Amino acid sequence: MAKDPKGTEEKDAPAPDGGGPPSGRGEYANVAGIFHSQNEFVFDFYFQSPGGKELASRVITNPRHAKAFLMALQENIAKYEAQFGKLTVAGPEDTATFTAGLGPH
Repeated sequence: MAKDPKGTEEKDAPAPDGGGPPSGRGEYANVAGIFHSQNEFVFDFYFQSPGGKELASRVITNPRHAKAFLMALQENIAKYEAQFGKLTVAGPEDTATFTAGLGPH
């Protein structure tokens, strides 16, 4: 359990965003958008089905954490490919589910 500044244990400590305890449940996403400003990166993860597209999760972080995430992702993809074989991205049709830009659209 987390401890407060006085050293006593906190029960059900809220999530850092103040939204209550995290659920520990993951969200499936098959579409992503990545946007940035000078001070932050925004990762929007969507679930797209024939019925439409719904925001599953948004992660906002600073540029240093975004780069550390990129490096960790590259390392894990290399490990995945060593175990399961090379991943290929054929072209625009494979990357059409990802967008990048200077701000959310």
